[in-house]
Amino acid sequence: MFELICDVLHENARNGILPAHIGEIAPTPQMSLSDLGLDSLGKLTVLSELCGRLGIPQIDLDLHERISLDDFGRMLSDATVEYGGATLGGAAIGGATPGAAAPVMEEALQ
Repeated sequence: MFELICDVLHENARNGILPAHIGEIAPTPQMSLSDLGLDSLGKLTVLSELCGRLGIPQIDLDLHERISLDDFGRMLSDATVEYGGATLGGAAIGGATPGAAAPVMEEALQ
């Protein structure tokens, strides 16, 4: 899940949705979204993009807290299990049931 978070951060920076400097950072699992310099809107953008890719509804996370990217990934995995979200390349994310209603998200593996 950490790799997917990094992909979303870098892709959105390249596309001009997030600040350009995000694309030059190599995040670590211990960093938070705040450590990366994201404001509230940037944090919500990342959360929305990730929920969309995972095929889950927008989850309610207090992104103002300094949760690590690793913990953020665990929360997303838990939500994927709870809501029966997407699978990546046929492998369930966070233990989600393969073949759940959400589509397979091949591009998230890249």
